Amino acid sequence: MRKLFVKVYLPLAICIVLTLILSAYVAFKIVPRHIRDYQRRTLESFRDRLVSTEPLTIEKARSIADSMDITARFVPVRGPDRRLPRPRPGSVFLPGLPHSLPFQVEVSLTPFERGRPLFRNAFWLFILVLLLTEGAVLYLALFPLRKKLRRLRWAADNLGEGNLGIRIPAKSKGDILDSVGHTFNQMAQRIQDLVDSHRQLLGSVAHELRTPLARLSLSLELLRDTGGMEPAKMDRMERELHNLDRLVTELLDYNRLQRKDSVSRETVDLAEVAEEMVQAETWARTEIEVAVSGSARCLGDRHLLARALANLARNAIRHAESRVEVGLAIEDDRAVVTVSDDGPGYGVEDVTKLSRPFVKGPSSEGPGLGLTIVRRIAGLHGGALSLGRSDSLGGAKARLELPATKE
Repeated sequence: MRKLFVKVYLPLAICIVLTLILSAYVAFKIVPRHIRDYQRRTLESFRDRLVSTEPLTIEKARSIADSMDITARFVPVRGPDRRLPRPRPGSVFLPGLPHSLPFQVEVSLTPFERGRPLFRNAFWLFILVLLLTEGAVLYLALFPLRKKLRRLRWAADNLGEGNLGIRIPAKSKGDILDSVGHTFNQMAQRIQDLVDSHRQLLGSVAHELRTPLARLSLSLELLRDTGGMEPAKMDRMERELHNLDRLVTELLDYNRLQRKDSVSRETVDLAEVAEEMVQAETWARTEIEVAVSGSARCLGDRHLLARALANLARNAIRHAESRVEVGLAIEDDRAVVTVSDDGPGYGVEDVTKLSRPFVKGPSSEGPGLGLTIVRRIAGLHGGALSLGRSDSLGGAKARLELPATKE
């Protein structure tokens, strides 16, 4: 806190005090002196013009005063002693005029009209320059703090996007923002440790489930061969084992993708991959008509992209009434894959929730990781996944965007 006071509050207080002192000095010392000098020069010039005018009359003197914006009163001189009344407050008789004149000139000592704008503008110009100078000083004083705050915001944004390894360079004996940086680093480390421990637990549990699943599947096959259970019950047990095996596979894939930071890059023909995945997923519902159209290529991991398209195709085929459309296109240097169906579609709340881990739709039978895995694969490739409603078929539509390549 002390260093923050030295870096921010002290320069700010010094600038304010200097502004007040310099403004008062200019207002009460410099400006009045310049006004007096201006008055003196103007009165001297006025007197010289009066003296040089021959013959000098009150009308000519008044004309000269008006041309110089001088407030003057012309007092006639009477009697041999040439006595004059006292000048009005704030005025004096103009000295140095010839005694032969039948009048004296009384001039006001207030600032002349022509001089007021001059000194007023000069005063405000000085204040403006002073404020700009102090603003530059404060900007230079606050720039390091602004840089640290910008870095802290950048780190917080990255941490919120899932980059748990982000850290902020912070001095051990710095100011209060450095202490905030240390606190942020400690928080990020605790979050990373917690997430890593959860991922390790998830991976371990999913991996350990593989062995009993394999034993159960073998036992089920032996029971089927020996005829020790009704076929309907055997089929139901087989479906449950299949669902459990798919859950374990999804958990392992999700855990593996969460640990990935980058992917291998090769040119992938998305139309070819889409055809393969559609053929692999239509076995469960052969009555569904699936149409693949268009073409697009991108740089990425073919295995991961195939997994993403398989998940999208599986979801569409499972919920479709009779038709699924897979479209591929290039839009603004992006390879776009859209998968649409004529099923019930997504609800308004489903669109915002279904990409989260373990969130399922009302009619879903899976573990709720399919779209989450697709979104993660898209993010690893620099792409994005969006969900909505199909205009042509009236059901759900998933739009997968990936960086395109022309190769």
